Amino acid sequence: MDPIAVASSAATAATEAAIRAVQGSAPKPANPTDNLSDDDKRDYEVAQHLAKLDARYADAPKIILEHVNRAEDYATRWEAAHPGKEFDSKDEEHDEFFATLQRPWSMEDFNEARIDLAAERKAAKYREQHDGELQTVKQDQAHIELAPVVDQKFNDATIVLARAVGDDVHKALTTGGWEELHKADPVTAQVLGATLDHLHPFIEAAVEIDDPRKRVALNMQNQAHANWNQVVSVGEANLVGHEDEGGRMFARRADYVRMTPAQQAVHWYLTTDMIIQGALDYAAEQVKNVVKTQNERLKGMGFVRNTAPPPATPATPPPNPPPANPPAPPVDKPISPTVGSGAKIDDPGGAPKTGDAALMQQLSGILFRK
Repeated sequence: MDPIAVASSAATAATEAAIRAVQGSAPKPANPTDNLSDDDKRDYEVAQHLAKLDARYADAPKIILEHVNRAEDYATRWEAAHPGKEFDSKDEEHDEFFATLQRPWSMEDFNEARIDLAAERKAAKYREQHDGELQTVKQDQAHIELAPVVDQKFNDATIVLARAVGDDVHKALTTGGWEELHKADPVTAQVLGATLDHLHPFIEAAVEIDDPRKRVALNMQNQAHANWNQVVSVGEANLVGHEDEGGRMFARRADYVRMTPAQQAVHWYLTTDMIIQGALDYAAEQVKNVVKTQNERLKGMGFVRNTAPPPATPATPPPNPPPANPPAPPVDKPISPTVGSGAKIDDPGGAPKTGDAALMQQLSGILFRK
């Protein structure tokens, strides 16, 4: 069984049980508009707005409900006294009853409140649309401005991952680039490139979500954001109660950002670099395992790499295998709407002095779990 799935299910069940225990059997407060007709509901909403506009009519919503209840009671009694007939409020015989339903406001006051309410709702809808467009512009701008940071993080991650896979891989990549690595070890080059393709959107999400200006909102519809959220959530759950060698206690990101500078000085949290490093630790093991498996399969099929140097003057030089291009960044996905963390943390705070990146190794597997 997947331990992360089990932990998630258990946490959900525990939360639901806690809510039930707190709420007990307290009845849910009734919504006064639940049983109203569409016309009566609109009148009630206008009455609420009228009460906000004019203190003289503070009881307007209550009066509307009282009139509705009286009218329904009258109609019920009338139909009981006239079996087989349907009550029609427009019939003249009911005019005397409806004349008793006096309202302290004039129709002019009520209509003005109706018009003002409609205008306010239109304005609110416009503001919501405008704010959404503005947020999109901010996120697009952040994507452009943070691109160099993402590229640097990704380039650094490529070198770190290559070194973790093997010194020979690191040397080939840093001295001759991808073409040299492909010539030296085509299998590793292909697997490493594919792995970096998976890592790029994750690194991009980590950098953008931690934008100091908070321009990029966490979007759980974006798979890279969802992966980042899960890695952080699981990592924080596993690190509760851990101290570093300096005695600093671990804190969740959402808690750390609310601390005073003095409190932050005695705490540490999962920084962007720690999260990326954890993913790289896991990815390196996966690359090595896949490369080993692929090489064993090729060997079993009779393919053996020729590592002997070519003759000094070959008559017909053998063609080189096509070079593997470096992994291209993925196509940008639209970002739409804490994490367990929520708020962005700008201050890196510092990593635990242990430098134990393997702490994130298991949870970072989320990135590659199908």
